[in-house]
Amino acid sequence: LKGITTDVQTHVELVGDLSGSVLVAGAVKTPGRFSTLQGPLTLLDAVNQAGGPVMEPHLVNVTVRTGSQVQQFNYEDVLSGNNMVLSPNSEVVLDRARQRFVAMGAVGEPGLKDLPSQKTTLLDALGSVGGLREQNANPEGVFVFRMSDDANSKPTVLRLNMRDPAAIFYARQIAIKPDDTIYVTNAAVYEWQKIISPIVQTMLLGRATGAYN
Repeated sequence: LKGITTDVQTHVELVGDLSGSVLVAGAVKTPGRFSTLQGPLTLLDAVNQAGGPVMEPHLVNVTVRTGSQVQQFNYEDVLSGNNMVLSPNSEVVLDRARQRFVAMGAVGEPGLKDLPSQKTTLLDALGSVGGLREQNANPEGVFVFRMSDDANSKPTVLRLNMRDPAAIFYARQIAIKPDDTIYVTNAAVYEWQKIISPIVQTMLLGRATGAYN
């Protein structure tokens, strides 16, 4: 402004400090860098500034990198008090935790499903897939298959007879773990119907063809 004005006034304000910021990335609504200029950021502070996770807390894993150190948490544990202060230049990455099970057979919604909570019981899992299909399920044949993490250990198979009223209480005590498979067998009558139905349809088709000729 030399030669234009003799009364120069300048206002300088520091609005960000990217050199001391914290990076939040992954399964959050608005990932980005967040300044620590206003003071130290905790893990919850950083995630909240990024809009929070896009999934249920128990389905989110959190990885915190602070230079030479790497720490991992489940986000539900962070909410329960396992919070921490982040040092400048930290990186926080949220990703999907492998918290899924498979439902097969005579259930309302078979397929690969997310565990409805961190401490899911068999009753919770059956409820999340629509329960047993009344028209064709065999309540005596509710199975849980679980592979062992140890290669030398045998897989675990649990069977529950849901015709027994006490089975409801047992189902509340059986914990479902990630990668478990729940299988509900079909009733014997339904299996016979699957065999007989094509035969009956063939006979009716043959009768109709004969009448047409």
